Amino acid sequence: MNYGLYLSLKLEKHLASLLSSDTTDSSSSSSEESLEDQAMKLAQEEIFEETDSRWKPWCANGKSLRMGEIVLIIDSDTVVPEDCFRDAAREMGESPDVAIIQHESGERSSVQRISFFVLLMI
Repeated sequence: MNYGLYLSLKLEKHLASLLSSDTTDSSSSSSEESLEDQAMKLAQEEIFEETDSRWKPWCANGKSLRMGEIVLIIDSDTVVPEDCFRDAAREMGESPDVAIIQHESGERSSVQRISFFVLLMI
């Protein structure tokens, strides 16, 4: 998770510089590759150079690695119930003292429960 955050912060840095240069150069807007993907490649190369060309991050789809106010982390085998993300985002927005919520579901019950796992007092 820390590595993904590190890559995302580099992506945001490069995206900001691409956005500022894109306003002055309209020819780059004709490119088929999105600005986020261009920034992802720049971040990938920067990290590769920082490690003396030993480790190159394995990454794709720059739009999916953007950081926002709410960070969603799910396992690859998680089955997400309908409207779970919307409800969780609404709960986070309405309760600024909540830092993490955890969705729980079990085989014994078809009722989906959203429980507060950790509360962070701000």
